[in-house]
Amino acid sequence: MTAAEIAVWSGCIGVFAVSWAIAVVNSAVTRSVAGAQAAGFILMAGLFVWCCSGLLETFALGLSGPTIAALKLLSGPAAATVATLGLIVFLRTHQRDAVVQYGLRMVCGLAAVGLLSFLWPNPKEALEGVALLIIACAALSFWLVLRAALLGDRFAWPMVAAALAMMVAVLVLYAVALGIVRDNLPIQMVGSAAAASYIIGSAVALWRRNTEYLRMRRALSLHREKDLLTQLWTGVALAQRVDQTIARARRNRKETAIICIEIFNSAQLRQELGHNAIEQVIYSIAARVRQCAGASTEVGRYDDTSFVVIVDGVKHPSKLRTLGLRLAVMVRKPYMLNPQSTSPREFRADMGVGIARLPFSRDVKTGRRSQTKGADTTLHFDSMSMAQEAMHEASVLSKTSRKFASRTAIIDAYSRKAVPVDEADLR
Repeated sequence: MTAAEIAVWSGCIGVFAVSWAIAVVNSAVTRSVAGAQAAGFILMAGLFVWCCSGLLETFALGLSGPTIAALKLLSGPAAATVATLGLIVFLRTHQRDAVVQYGLRMVCGLAAVGLLSFLWPNPKEALEGVALLIIACAALSFWLVLRAALLGDRFAWPMVAAALAMMVAVLVLYAVALGIVRDNLPIQMVGSAAAASYIIGSAVALWRRNTEYLRMRRALSLHREKDLLTQLWTGVALAQRVDQTIARARRNRKETAIICIEIFNSAQLRQELGHNAIEQVIYSIAARVRQCAGASTEVGRYDDTSFVVIVDGVKHPSKLRTLGLRLAVMVRKPYMLNPQSTSPREFRADMGVGIARLPFSRDVKTGRRSQTKGADTTLHFDSMSMAQEAMHEASVLSKTSRKFASRTAIIDAYSRKAVPVDEADLR
């Protein structure tokens, strides 16, 4: 090898070495099997470049001719087998397309068969046969990755570019190993750049897919107690938040209020426009409720079509009237569904707002309130926790509010009946 050829291929090996070091550190830090597999893949690919580029013959002077010939024969099939196994995992072929799945399995099998080439008596003929086999495997792999990308896998496009670079690199490396372009520096520079581009493109593709996977896993692990659509507290976590708020308000001798916003015509919307329309409305309502309640106020999703606002430390009862009416106005504003489509649809929510007040003088031992008779039901629940009772009371009041023009109901301090919040005595 000339000094220029050594410099060209040494630079390529340097890219592989840096990539391998990063993969090893990443696998050690994350303790992931995928990181160790990536490190093994880079090591095998780097060994293939080292052997077929001529660097092995130039610097490994202590190795015999048969050993060098065996390494040239085996490095290519070994690297192709490991790379194809990683590609099968990366593309998730069992979930997408049978052609890609069985095609990559066939490529992996053919590459593994190439490992038997050292049994051939003539090393040069064996290397020529292996070269044809691995070049065919590279071309077939490129077509299968391209097919996966065209079928909708957006994360496969960087791998398409990497597979194209791999095909060029394999072609040039075997041409160098067979002595076809041994003295052609420009072609070797193209092969070196293609090999480096292959490993960089593969790293980018893996990084993009793994980042998306980690983002989804982190969202599930960090927000298991939150609704995935609205990112609001729900279920047991919501009840615990209400309980904590009630306990904190009692310690500070302050009043607490639970406001429930409920939508009543969601079934009709689902029947007309489907589940996607419901999700658009629920997402928009959650955003409006959070904006209206304020950043420091806890908001939760009580059930599919109702929301809860936990008002901590009510200093002036008149603020409940203001907040309840503001929520009713915000939620009743029209919603534009599918605004970018050719047939957008306006939706108006049939809704109600119920406000349940929890004075700090409540009996904390029994968790009961005095019996309160509304227009349609009795709000007394012996078997419920304080949080469940408060949220249920607010939900019942939200249903009662449908009879009122303001669509906001609260228990009147004087009559102890459900009345419009704009007419209530809030002493």
